[in-house]
Amino acid sequence: MTDSKYEKLIEYPLRDIVEVPSSYGAVKSDSSTSGQQKEIKQTILISALQEFQHIPIECRCSNCQQRIVTRIEKKNGALTWLTCAGAIFLGCWAGCCLIPFCVKYLKNTIHYCPNCGKMLAEAKRI
Repeated sequence: MTDSKYEKLIEYPLRDIVEVPSSYGAVKSDSSTSGQQKEIKQTILISALQEFQHIPIECRCSNCQQRIVTRIEKKNGALTWLTCAGAIFLGCWAGCCLIPFCVKYLKNTIHYCPNCGKMLAEAKRI
């Protein structure tokens, strides 16, 4: 797939100055091109902050620089524990209060790179 809507390519022209004044203590690099300037274009990839949600997302890994679709894992978070406490408060004493730990919708989502395994982000419910 090509670049996502969050990324754009910007080309900045850079100037390689061949002749530097001798007051700076530099030496001329090439006498045949003295007084001329070479223009070099450098391509810089600017990526906006991506919103990691509770589903896999296509992005570029900050560690291995590959375009990937994240691998997600679910982890118990604050919403899971609050729901459990609420169930206990409502009188679910005999194990029913543990039901929130089985519901994926109540858990936080952690995004990992499938290539290098680095954690990229965590999407919290609360």
